[in-house]
Amino acid sequence: CCRTLACGHQCGGIAGETKCLPCLICASEGTAQDGDDVCVVCFTDRLCAAPCVQLGCGHVLHYHCVRAVLEKRWPGPRIQFRFMNCPLCNVPISHPGLDDLLDPLLALKSDVITKAKMRLEFDGLMGCTALTDPQR
Repeated sequence: CCRTLACGHQCGGIAGETKCLPCLICASEGTAQDGDDVCVVCFTDRLCAAPCVQLGCGHVLHYHCVRAVLEKRWPGPRIQFRFMNCPLCNVPISHPGLDDLLDPLLALKSDVITKAKMRLEFDGLMGCTALTDPQR
């Protein structure tokens, strides 16, 4: 983003955002992180070193790092969807600049859940206490 924030600092967000990222230099009230914090995805660069996004949960990460995580998906043959959560608070990732990656992943997750429920019904395990009782 090429805009200048009200504090006079350059926006550290991505181009085309309707709402600018809070200032990472002033450590404004919009985020608990500042530009000197390291991105928790790459652990190599400070947040102010590359364009960032503020996720729906409020955490700030490098835009390209979040995209890389979403593009790589799950690490092995077992489909898992935890990669779609914020690495700091485990809340599902949301940001308009990531919708092109998130929308198909959310559709896949919904499809997997539907098919898993169908399989449980077919096997007669839908009411199994091992699946419904969190204490087991």
